[in-house]
Amino acid sequence: MSRIAFIKNSLEYLPEIEIYKDYFSNLGLQVSIVEHPEDILNADIYWFFMGVEHKKKVSGLHIHEYASLSTPPYGIVKDKIKRLINIVPDGRVFLNETIKQKTFFNDHVPFTYRDMGVSEHFFRKNNNITKEYDFVYIGSLSAKRNIRKLLQCFSEKYFHYTLLVIGECPNDLYNDFKSFPNIIFSGRLNYKDIPALACKAKCGINYTPNIYPYKYQTSTKVLEYLAMGLNVCSTRIEWVESFAKNKKIDNIQFFNESLIDFRPEDYLSNGEYWAHIKEYNWDKIMDKANLLNFIHSIIKNRRIDEHSK
Repeated sequence: MSRIAFIKNSLEYLPEIEIYKDYFSNLGLQVSIVEHPEDILNADIYWFFMGVEHKKKVSGLHIHEYASLSTPPYGIVKDKIKRLINIVPDGRVFLNETIKQKTFFNDHVPFTYRDMGVSEHFFRKNNNITKEYDFVYIGSLSAKRNIRKLLQCFSEKYFHYTLLVIGECPNDLYNDFKSFPNIIFSGRLNYKDIPALACKAKCGINYTPNIYPYKYQTSTKVLEYLAMGLNVCSTRIEWVESFAKNKKIDNIQFFNESLIDFRPEDYLSNGEYWAHIKEYNWDKIMDKANLLNFIHSIIKNRRIDEHSK
């Protein structure tokens, strides 16, 4: 076992795939990133980010990773259909236990968990950086996230607070809000360039609807804000509220999705840096997942199955 192929289509945004590449390369494996399994026919392992794999087109071990669930509309229905039409892989990787439960698998396929992490370049390096913005929002600007409501709030009610928006912005959204001087659009940045700009803000906003599947997924955005030493304010998302409570993080504050209780002045005071965010460094996350041992257990399990036939 020495060759591993990660299957990633051109529409997916998966910054963690480079983490995988470095991790397995450092362990001595040959790593390829391709759009279709047929693009590399001699891999020992084919790793899919699900997705659909309704037919096994290449031999080798097949691993299905579920770092997220299907998005609206009809997310639950989509996930049930995928469960019915996907092949049974040799192993599965889930973001967390909740995601595993929501995928409704009841077979005996080996599985493990791999949580989200934070890249090293996000971790605070300079405590004395000049703050140029009050708030920063990083991430998806799709209509599914209802970001328009947040931008309207800043353009109408809180126009004296600045909001830096980092991400690829749909034309209609950009055209509607580009004239407001307190809303600054950076556009989509290279992943490694994000912290240098984002850390110039005082507080990171996590504006996410508390619906399936977002409420079950680790908020990488929140982890990155904490790594940069920003205050954090967030809609009341099940995962974020549980995370803040269990980890006893005081500088994450919450508001309702309606923004009726959004109070910018409450989120801008200097908060204490949460030192335990270092536990979410990608190196530590990957060590905890222990994926090489997981692969070896899959190989062993497959050999036992073949021997029993």
